[in-house]
Amino acid sequence: MTRKRRLALHHGLVRPGFPLGPEGVRTSVSLDPIMWEAFCEIADYQGKTATQLVNEIDRDRDRDIALSAAIRVYVVEFYRARVRL
Repeated sequence: MTRKRRLALHHGLVRPGFPLGPEGVRTSVSLDPIMWEAFCEIADYQGKTATQLVNEIDRDRDRDIALSAAIRVYVVEFYRARVRL
């Protein structure tokens, strides 16, 4: 099970940082707390760390889309697939 990090709020958003790619370049994203919580739940469900899941999303995203936006889309698509609206 993934350990959830306590993150400080910055203007109402959490700003977790992650090492990306084989070079381990650090970046951070801005997410609403509820989106961050849902993202961590998905990572736990999949047996991954948040960093592993962020790196998968980063590898697969269109470079015209910001990483934080790609994470939000991933969360929405994950839950939509389970609800099947």
